[in-house]
Amino acid sequence: MANKGFKVKPRTTKNIRAISQGFKDVLKIKKSYFPIVKVVELLHQKGIIELEIVAVEEMANEYGLSYPKKGLIKIREDVYDKAVKGDGFGRFTIAHEMGHFMLHRKETAYARSSTRDHKTFEDSEWQANKFAQELLIDIREISSEISMYEIEQKFGVSGASSKIARDALGREGLIKMPLHKRGIYRK
Repeated sequence: MANKGFKVKPRTTKNIRAISQGFKDVLKIKKSYFPIVKVVELLHQKGIIELEIVAVEEMANEYGLSYPKKGLIKIREDVYDKAVKGDGFGRFTIAHEMGHFMLHRKETAYARSSTRDHKTFEDSEWQANKFAQELLIDIREISSEISMYEIEQKFGVSGASSKIARDALGREGLIKMPLHKRGIYRK
């Protein structure tokens, strides 16, 4: 996998999972469907983050942007509107930008570094994606035989997100994979 982000402090899935679960626990959110829009609006109202909803024309090439050290998250207006309506991609985008804030706000190299020569677990984009996945799809709420469709419905994520999460959890041995994913084919 080619790295897309900046080199940041190395983080494992286990570490990112603990941060996302801790965040949910502090907020006392017990339900499966994480209310990412309400949470980001609450953090904005409390002055913890600055949230800007930006016109499509001003942010045509980006869905969202984060400036972790400034505590600023920008979300493109159409993406935000979709997230408000429960769209999985919009919800994931906001959770991804929240991941940059949660994971990278103390990173001195985040804003300056431009190298792409680093390990996946040192990649800012991989880490933010993993945070979004863990925040929206809480493994504490997953049974070992959950389907991709059930993940989509229960957690309000897109089909692509549910597949990536299911495959990752299968590789970790946390859920049972379909036979073809384990290299077993029926005749």
